[in-house]
Amino acid sequence: MPDIDIHIIPDTVQVENYRKRHYEMHWKHPSVRDLLLTLFIFTACTMIGLLFEKLHFTDTNVVTLITADDCRELEIMSKADVASAIVSEILKKMC
Repeated sequence: MPDIDIHIIPDTVQVENYRKRHYEMHWKHPSVRDLLLTLFIFTACTMIGLLFEKLHFTDTNVVTLITADDCRELEIMSKADVASAIVSEILKKMC
């Protein structure tokens, strides 16, 4: 069969019921239950975050500054105050 050539010639007659497939993504719309559940989860997370902020869980740090000649534990303070204390310590050592 090596001497056989195969040529495919498209038919010029159009088939009426042939439809080209469109591969589009079909998005499912969320149900009302899903939307309410999502709203509840976001609200619960926000309330927990606000409670932690009210109890100062996010704004306290225990820091110990350790240098070659000193070891000093800082009091509980905010992140901004800790950063300021570290910069002050660095500036003291440089001068």
